[in-house]
Amino acid sequence: MQSTGIRSAMDVGWSKHAGPRQPHPIEDHQDLRDFQDGYDVGLRYVDDHVGLLLQHLASMGIEEDTAIIITADHGEDMGEFAAYGSHCFCGPAVARVPMILRWPGKGSGVLHGLHQHFDIAATTLDLLDISPPSSWDAISFKGALESDLNQGRDVVVSSMLAQGIQRSAHWLEDDGLHSYVKTWENLAHPVPEELWIHPHHPPGDFSESGEGLSRGRSLLLAWERDMEKKSEHPDPLLTVLEDGTGPQAQMGDRYRQRVESTGRSWPQEP
Repeated sequence: MQSTGIRSAMDVGWSKHAGPRQPHPIEDHQDLRDFQDGYDVGLRYVDDHVGLLLQHLASMGIEEDTAIIITADHGEDMGEFAAYGSHCFCGPAVARVPMILRWPGKGSGVLHGLHQHFDIAATTLDLLDISPPSSWDAISFKGALESDLNQGRDVVVSSMLAQGIQRSAHWLEDDGLHSYVKTWENLAHPVPEELWIHPHHPPGDFSESGEGLSRGRSLLLAWERDMEKKSEHPDPLLTVLEDGTGPQAQMGDRYRQRVESTGRSWPQEP
């Protein structure tokens, strides 16, 4: 209960109105259970309404002729790394999102490779026999739908500028998903500048050393260099760092007052 961060157990729901199924603050195990159950209710609600939509398409006789794509803008922190109820940590819980695609004439299966949102646009065009623009940082996974379910990217990079400034590289190894997270600004979330998360860690745990750290650092650096060559625009993350408009500047003083008013000390600057 002494941890900080604008989505910590003490502060969940602090910076914006919390819904009726989101206890705030989370003070004990039952509060945490209620918090997670409330989120599951939201998932069930969405699932039920997707079912209603499919029933309506079927009643119109066009369900089998309709392409259906279901995804999300981000995942959700549900207690990992002392973050509750938002996308304030750029780790695997936030980077992994649902992606369901049903296309007329295609079979069923589970894709095991790594893909990004933009890849859905490229795949849709590819399935319509339209070539995606060469300027897109998008890779069609049409081949994965037709034959190789393991086809995917070598690395997926995710960035977060809303409640901190972080960037992550995610890659697959034989034992599962690995993530390297670099933090420039975390609005008092107690995480180091670099960390490595791998499948053998307990939920919410990480390493500050090891071969995964250097592997992830190398992958992220290579991606940034590649993007610098391809893009005509500056890196948004660097722009936010340079112009000083990050979350710390926007709500840092207000959150400092919140921490101190609840009997906690503001973390020391590194």
